[in-house]
Amino acid sequence: MHKYLLIYIMVTAFSLQSGIAQVVIADSIKNLEEIIIIKEKRSLNSKSGAAKLTRSDILLIPSLLGSNDPLKALQTLPGIINGGDGNAGLYVRGGDPGQSQISYNGITVYNPNHLFGLYSIFNPNNISSISIYKSAPPAWYGGRLSAFVDVESNQAHNDSFRLNVDAGLLLSSAGVKLPVGKNTSIDLHFRKSYMNYTVWPLVSAIMKNEDAYGKIKYDFYDVNIGVTRRLNKNSNLIFSLYSGKDKLALNLSDSGNQHAMQWANLLAGLKWEHKFKNQYTFSSNVYYTGYRFKFGVDLGDISARITNRIESRGIENKLTKRWNHHLIHAGVHLKLHEILPYNALSDFDGETTPQRHIVKQNAREANFYINDAVSFSQKWFANIGLRYSRFAYKGDYKADKFHKKFDWFEPSVSVRYSIRDDLFLRMGANINYQALQLIPVSTNALPIDFWISANNLAKPSTAKQVSVGLYKTHPNGYEGYVDVFYKDMSRLMEYNGYFSGTGNNANVTEQFYYGNGKGYGVEWLFKKTKGNLTGSVSYTFSKSKRLFKEINDGKTFPFKYDRPNQLVITGHYKFSDKWSMSALFTYCDGSTYTPEIARYMIRDNIVTEYGNYNSSRIEAYHRLDISATRTLRSWGRFRQELNFSVFNVYNHKNVLYNYYKYTGKLSGSGPFVKSELKNMAVLPIIPGIVYKLSL
Repeated sequence: MHKYLLIYIMVTAFSLQSGIAQVVIADSIKNLEEIIIIKEKRSLNSKSGAAKLTRSDILLIPSLLGSNDPLKALQTLPGIINGGDGNAGLYVRGGDPGQSQISYNGITVYNPNHLFGLYSIFNPNNISSISIYKSAPPAWYGGRLSAFVDVESNQAHNDSFRLNVDAGLLLSSAGVKLPVGKNTSIDLHFRKSYMNYTVWPLVSAIMKNEDAYGKIKYDFYDVNIGVTRRLNKNSNLIFSLYSGKDKLALNLSDSGNQHAMQWANLLAGLKWEHKFKNQYTFSSNVYYTGYRFKFGVDLGDISARITNRIESRGIENKLTKRWNHHLIHAGVHLKLHEILPYNALSDFDGETTPQRHIVKQNAREANFYINDAVSFSQKWFANIGLRYSRFAYKGDYKADKFHKKFDWFEPSVSVRYSIRDDLFLRMGANINYQALQLIPVSTNALPIDFWISANNLAKPSTAKQVSVGLYKTHPNGYEGYVDVFYKDMSRLMEYNGYFSGTGNNANVTEQFYYGNGKGYGVEWLFKKTKGNLTGSVSYTFSKSKRLFKEINDGKTFPFKYDRPNQLVITGHYKFSDKWSMSALFTYCDGSTYTPEIARYMIRDNIVTEYGNYNSSRIEAYHRLDISATRTLRSWGRFRQELNFSVFNVYNHKNVLYNYYKYTGKLSGSGPFVKSELKNMAVLPIIPGIVYKLSL
């Protein structure tokens, strides 16, 4: 109830404000940062250590089923590995999705997944830009080991009415941006899928002969609300809200297994920005973010239900000062976390086991940081930051005292040297800590992993990374780079495969092993940005390994997200003012799993032998998507487009996950058990058409 009270207070604040404004301070703050940091107009990694895609860049990426998804556009860059069908998570430089922080208008998103990874929760019609730091981030970023992603909506004040409508076979969306008086503008966007009536019947018809295939039901909706209020010529008040929910049902025809999942995100934030004299700017952002997940499975006489959730509330205050050749940021970020990692209920042959709760986890977190972006000369630039964090674990919120406290420093240094105007070298080093962990429960791509907090047994994980890259631009619109990185990680966690203990005080941290890991690799990118033909070619070679005393006899093994080779090719060709065409090809190695090598019976007991941990891989992932856009004649002031797309053009059955099918008999003479490895693929070739109307 309290989270809705917070949202109500944020919305009500707009009705209590008045004033006259002439400028949008958010834009002036961003321009100030670019003037200080960027000495030349470059589209490739112009900020220190960051890659940024604007809305125009996103629209050049091939449309997937009529939508230019921002997160999918980001995954065309090297170093960001494709998670496969069923997964919109980011796998950056050998890390898992939980080690990358994804933020929407400065608010953490705990699960960005929609529709088997084809769509993220970010509505492309509502997004102005997306950027990522893979190494040496500024000091206001912290708490993750791999990457930091910023997704920003269009928060600028709008003085005129705007409208966009997309209608397609999978989903439809509508958005409106309208001014309310002279000082307020409202931005509303809504998406709703109806694939249970269009796509899934088609998929069922195409794959009805597959042994492992049954029926799929899946749909989602999401809502974005943004309100910008100009208080006066130096101040803005910005409200952001996101709410979305997914429902999935999956039946396997050859086993009779039934799966049902629901997951939902809710985010709300209120940000105040103010420009003081002497080139000081200040911002304060208060927010709520929450994620809930429910999973149910029926296996004949056995059924199980699992739920988990995570909620965070916080406030961040940041002060920015421009001084000579320096741009200095200093701030404090306070957070409250509440986590229910695991809640299970099972039923066997009509008998229900008592409901069991892993103890609720509550924690407080405080971050203090200072960052200096400084130009020493025309050739030398550096970004130097230091972040101090205190994380206090309390367990149940009714507890009298905190059980465990952690303190750490996160330094970050990025140096850029311009060899020539079109050639520069970048070097980066950083240390990061992570107290909130996303635990990988499943070896498939379904979103059933859950979050837990650092506590008495589980200390925060640590990563130390160094990277060196050479970047080249050309005035004719060609650019490219090669980047080498090495990352050393400690105090990582691996799920041991089961939950033990009963009662409300069962300790979730007793169900994991703790060990170390490392990741290293090379990233290449070539890009063409001018002319009728534009596109990019990116290749990543990387390795991610783990070492746990209790796993694989204490020997090194590949992490489940280790996918060494990835190749991504994009192309966009403009035939005329009316026709354009795009294509996207992706190839990457399959994810790892632990194979079953033998299954037999000894004295009426079934015995299973497994191979080395994560020693096998599912089939390699590869897919070609194409789309074409036809610009229609304007309808009055309205712009019209038709987008035609084909997902998975050559109908390759990319594996969502694999499982073992068992046959045999357990009684009588000659009992035996036979196992057969099955692959589950759910996304065949899917055509799409979308009509777009905009004003």
